[in-house]
Amino acid sequence: VEAVSAHLIEEDGVSYRKIIGPATFLHNNTYLKCDTALWNVNTNIIDAIGNVEILQENTSLTSDRIEYVIAEDLAKFRGSLVELMDRDGNVLNTNYLNYNTKDSVATFFSGASMRGKDGNIIESVNGTYDSKAKRFSFEDNVQIFTDSVFIVSTQVDYHTDRDVVVFNENT
Repeated sequence: VEAVSAHLIEEDGVSYRKIIGPATFLHNNTYLKCDTALWNVNTNIIDAIGNVEILQENTSLTSDRIEYVIAEDLAKFRGSLVELMDRDGNVLNTNYLNYNTKDSVATFFSGASMRGKDGNIIESVNGTYDSKAKRFSFEDNVQIFTDSVFIVSTQVDYHTDRDVVVFNENT
């Protein structure tokens, strides 16, 4: 959509579009913003670097780097802090997350913590966020911290539109 400059470069026989920003891309009604991007022309993969933000309707994801696989509609966040904020102000923090821009579903793994709009905290090893269904699902060693209660479970769903947690297994 916009950038300060764009150049076609070749490195080790691979063609890249080097985009210097701030830059904005649009795909699947999703905006990808970053400081710099290297777009591999052969694989159609964008490496976005610096102040990376994905905006889709009322969901925002931020990090310092992602790999966006255009053919799979998939943004891969790895290693640095990723923050996902939904329309209701719930904030999920993790280091490993995939976001499918076509389905509006985030899958997180290797640990995550969500602070709800009410200040309650839910932590788990794995889970998903479905923007269309307005639901966070937490799996594997789920821990919920409220002002006065500590709950442990193997799987829970948090419905953000109703502000309800459903305990599904082994609570």
